[in-house]
Amino acid sequence: GFDLQYYLAQEASFRPIWFGSTTGALLCALLIGYLAARYHYAVANQIQTHYAESIRDDLTDLLNRRGALAAINGALAVPAASHAVILIDVDDLKAINDNQGHAAGDDFLKKVANAMRASVRETDICARLGGDEFLIFASGCDLDAATEIARRILSRVYASERSSDEVSSGVSIGICVYNQADAQFETMYRQADEALYRAKSSGKNRYVIYEAAIA
Repeated sequence: GFDLQYYLAQEASFRPIWFGSTTGALLCALLIGYLAARYHYAVANQIQTHYAESIRDDLTDLLNRRGALAAINGALAVPAASHAVILIDVDDLKAINDNQGHAAGDDFLKKVANAMRASVRETDICARLGGDEFLIFASGCDLDAATEIARRILSRVYASERSSDEVSSGVSIGICVYNQADAQFETMYRQADEALYRAKSSGKNRYVIYEAAIA
């Protein structure tokens, strides 16, 4: 009394339902995977955007101290014949702010940043470390090239001030160049800072080379 045809017919009637359920589940899984991938991409993109903003100076759009240190550490990991640190400090920024207003001081800082961009190679690292202090880190840059960068910056800052009115301020620059393979940024920065101090104390609006860099 076992009716095989009956059960086969019942199985056949459920087969479209099974296929439909399986197809629906697969489509749902694909949709969930797609949405999850889009979400993770959006989150990663947002994190990258926030990071890019966090390493930039709002006023000049140069790298800030955090961004500069990260970029310099990466540059030092690549072998190079020499490395140069060039520190730029605005002369008497406080006087500009006091006498002409903070907007004038901000404009001068932007001029310095633009002069830096126009004076370096695309691979060189330009940063505003804060306040009136700027930095350039250049790999594969010898002493002649570093001093040429300094001359260009001085010339462009002077020209931009002369074209607007009379020269109201300038910049002082300290240079340190290392030819050793084991160059340490902290040492180079300290020595460039010493050269910058000598530039400030000897009349400003000039560059000075750290003495050990000449040897």
